[in-house]
Amino acid sequence: MLLHKPLRREREPYFRVQQYVAALGRLGHRAELLDFERLKGSALRRLAGVLRQLPPSVLAFARHDVVFVTPHPLVPLYVLLARLLGCRVIMDQILTYVSHREVFPWFPQWLDAWTYRRAAGILTHSETMRRELLARFALEPAHLEVAYPVVDLTLFSRRYDAEAAALRRALGIEDRFVVLYHGMWHPWHGLPYVYEAARLLEDDPRIVFVVIPKDHEPDRKNLLFVEEQRFERLPVYLQMADAWCSGFDSDARGERTFSSTLVQSLALGLPVITGRTGERAVVLREGVEARLTPLRDPRAIADAILELARDAGAARAMGARARAFAEAHFGIDRLDRALEVLLAHAR
Repeated sequence: MLLHKPLRREREPYFRVQQYVAALGRLGHRAELLDFERLKGSALRRLAGVLRQLPPSVLAFARHDVVFVTPHPLVPLYVLLARLLGCRVIMDQILTYVSHREVFPWFPQWLDAWTYRRAAGILTHSETMRRELLARFALEPAHLEVAYPVVDLTLFSRRYDAEAAALRRALGIEDRFVVLYHGMWHPWHGLPYVYEAARLLEDDPRIVFVVIPKDHEPDRKNLLFVEEQRFERLPVYLQMADAWCSGFDSDARGERTFSSTLVQSLALGLPVITGRTGERAVVLREGVEARLTPLRDPRAIADAILELARDAGAARAMGARARAFAEAHFGIDRLDRALEVLLAHAR
């Protein structure tokens, strides 16, 4: 198995890529990564970079039976080369767009259709994404498999008591109700509404917001920013918190997503506060493992936080249900099963 040009975060493969490698190993396959420096500079320099990538890609395709690729504008070329060399191709639809035209208006949609139809299997990360791919490109349903984000339920568990207490002391928030946001800055995460909810609550000394990573917003008395953390360090920050919030806006891409950071928060037993839309409205249950608020409504976010802060017992009970929900739906074994089914279809 070859993972060709996998997603990266900072200087290492994205954590989901590492999950794939481990899952393929558990299924008895040998997985390798082939990555290159990102293309930068003028059009001529980018073209030269593409030409440098072709020989090692061809040699790698010739040594492997199955190639995993992630959508990007050059993926039709690599799919063509892999198929010519007898490889089966798995498309990892890890990104939030269905067609490249959502990001690159000049990209021909027929080329996306050609590429997806040449894949032996497609791994998507939500049912909404699966339905849209089927409808957009008239694909065979058996070729698509859904694997929602999964977590290592041991790594993401409440076993960091000492570290979490030390972190609270270091941040100066020992006795406060901590609302955590961690993740990227996609529009559908709705960070401006989180900041406005913090402003509405800034006179309540019990409540503080912690945001990872740092944004351009300045620190306020109830809003702290922390530098981006290593993946293995995130469980400590999650256990340090009392609630987690994100997902208060949406668009076409946001409707397809079910956030990996949300799943991590459920696994750590945190009450989740998020917008009632898309996948979240279907998967999560209001008042059970999450509080679902209207979109773009900072007052509703603030009210949900206040309710949890006022009733610690209810917040802990919701967190316990969140952990049970994660154990039932988002364990690593779910990814193993999805890959096993997908590879069986790809034979």
